[in-house]
Amino acid sequence: MAQEPRDSAKHRKDDPASRAKAIIASLREGAPTSGEVSEAFWELDRLPLDIVRDALAAWLGPLPDADRLDNATRLHHGLPLRPLRLRTLSLECDADVLDLGPVAEEQLRIAGASWDGEDRAAEDRLDGELEGSFAGTLERRVLADVEAYGDTPLFDVLRFAGDSGVVFASGSTRIVAWIAYNRVEMRDRRIRIAIEAALVAPAELSEAEPAIEEAVAKEPVAKKVVAKKVVAKKVVAKKVVAKKVVAKKVVAKKVVAKKAVAKKAVAKKAVAKKAVAKKAAKKR
Repeated sequence: MAQEPRDSAKHRKDDPASRAKAIIASLREGAPTSGEVSEAFWELDRLPLDIVRDALAAWLGPLPDADRLDNATRLHHGLPLRPLRLRTLSLECDADVLDLGPVAEEQLRIAGASWDGEDRAAEDRLDGELEGSFAGTLERRVLADVEAYGDTPLFDVLRFAGDSGVVFASGSTRIVAWIAYNRVEMRDRRIRIAIEAALVAPAELSEAEPAIEEAVAKEPVAKKVVAKKVVAKKVVAKKVVAKKVVAKKVVAKKVVAKKAVAKKAVAKKAVAKKAVAKKAAKKR
């Protein structure tokens, strides 16, 4: 059994706060030996933590607020990282996922294969008439760090069949976690807790984002409508011109035909006159 320090008897009758202050005062006076320092800390370890912290604050100043330290500082001093907090950047459901491009479609294919072992195309996974379809249950969330600068996505989460899902590194097909019975399965406890909290929380986008999305969505539609009208006018104009040209050709043909008929009639009349003249001459 460790021997009790000599100074402990001196502070035993005092209250914890007075004992802590007396020990700190003894350390501040002169140059204590290593043995005296060890004995003082042995005594301080037996006192309540908050009392010792207050006693040290009078000597060393207040401790820094650990909650305000960034992760780089925490890693440098061997402190645990700050809790990760995630927010939803975007949320698409069912067939809207197919509009996100080939990466999202490949994620859906991989998620389906991991669920029932069937390797099917993304479109087939949303066919409600097929067995193993995710139609009506598919949800894709893109998650980002709340405290990070900008909207840099970290994870793409595909949830389906009510309580199942797969978590991908954002923009890739690399699986980082699985979801079963609404529980995220991965080794990193910090990330696991953050993803579960983000999936439970409602997907609330910032107020500025919907306004921007609506403005961008409306502008292309307006341009397309105008373009279609212009094209339609050009096509109509061409048809009208074509009809006029055809009409002119038809009229021209009729005029030529009439002239030809007139010439033939005149020629026939001239021949007839000549024949009559010859007959009259013979009779004379």
